[in-house]
Amino acid sequence: MTGIGGKIVLVTGGRKGPSVTAIDMPELNSEVLLRLTYGDRTIGKAGGWLGAFLLQYLSTQERDRRIAEWLGYIEGIGHNLWELLGRALTDALKERHRGHG
Repeated sequence: MTGIGGKIVLVTGGRKGPSVTAIDMPELNSEVLLRLTYGDRTIGKAGGWLGAFLLQYLSTQERDRRIAEWLGYIEGIGHNLWELLGRALTDALKERHRGHG
């Protein structure tokens, strides 16, 4: 993965041996992954998945006040990862096994 995109390397088995395919993922770039992990990277403020994870270390009162923020990130991470790479990976696997039962 780089600043201009990434690739998924897909290795599947078959009757004639393994098949290796590189899938272009232009939207899977370092900026997108950094934003997902760290948020907007505002100086002095943790955001994104990591920032939400760190909420558990706040005082009880502050944590209770911001629990919905933490839960929102936990609930949303699956969707975010699906959109980022899960859908492309699933489509590629379906394409390679079409007609193979």
